Amino acid sequence: MSISISLETQRWKKVVKKAIIVISLVEEGTEVANEKIEEDILNELSEEPTRIPWLKEVEKVTITEE
Repeated sequence: MSISISLETQRWKKVVKKAIIVISLVEEGTEVANEKIEEDILNELSEEPTRIPWLKEVEKVTITEE
């Protein structure tokens, strides 16, 4: 989290930083529903200790098909 001061209002302003992470899934993922994969990834990443540096909270996982 980073905090900055607005010169116009002299109030503290909270800056939120987020990362978008794109990964390729293993071939076996084609046999599983997207919702199940999203749930599994979200649950795994939400457990502590996480293996992603700087991660505070996993907010959303979305699976797409090309």
